[in-house]
Amino acid sequence: MKIERLNEDNIADAYCCLDERRELFKKDVDECVAHMKKKLREGWLAYAVYDDAGEPVGMSILLPSSDHLSPVVGENLYYFHCMDINKNWRKRGIGKELTDRIAEEVKAKGGKGLAVDCYGEYWMPCDYFTKRGFETSKVFPEHSLMLKSISKGARVEFTETPYKGDVPASGIQIDIQYSVTCPFMLNNYRKVGEMAKRLEPDAIIRERVINTKEDIERWGGSGIYVNGKSVSVGPVDEAELKKAIEEAKGRSIGHSE
Repeated sequence: MKIERLNEDNIADAYCCLDERRELFKKDVDECVAHMKKKLREGWLAYAVYDDAGEPVGMSILLPSSDHLSPVVGENLYYFHCMDINKNWRKRGIGKELTDRIAEEVKAKGGKGLAVDCYGEYWMPCDYFTKRGFETSKVFPEHSLMLKSISKGARVEFTETPYKGDVPASGIQIDIQYSVTCPFMLNNYRKVGEMAKRLEPDAIIRERVINTKEDIERWGGSGIYVNGKSVSVGPVDEAELKKAIEEAKGRSIGHSE
């Protein structure tokens, strides 16, 4: 087993996390790879773990807290955008070795700490990171912000990026906003557009990529918004979207009375 920091030539190996779904999401993967090549030039970090046959079986992508797409702020921090070990390779200590390697390289770059958002048991659970020396900085309704200090004085705060676009006076408007970094989420967000057309044919449906500082200032962060209200952190299923549409209709009726 070996761990490599990825570059523009092998960044596609970061998407080994999709396992057998890789081919299903090929179009999304290709788009994310092109995007990630640019982000690596802007200071993002990406790693892959390879088995003895040279096949990638684990990965992680991080971005500096100074990046405009970072949901956290703090001096010289790196934020875990994602981390995953393929299911057949878990509980072998690979995650620990990968986290240790990342911490060593971030320290060498002058980084003060590593930050991560943990979403329950289904996505980067708190227990896993607690075992790796992370401490809980703040607990939110849907996630927990954690920090692993590499040097003294490390601090982290979460930055809210709510929807900032216009909201219709009547009817239903669905805004689908995403960054091009995760093929799975990219695929889901685009499918939400198809779901929306089926559930609410008369709705105004708008899709946009959130990639620059100006995008965030104009529209807010990534998410699915029905009449300006976030549906969930995602992925979003049809039941969630239908509920959000019905709630938006209820709010519209209430305002008109």
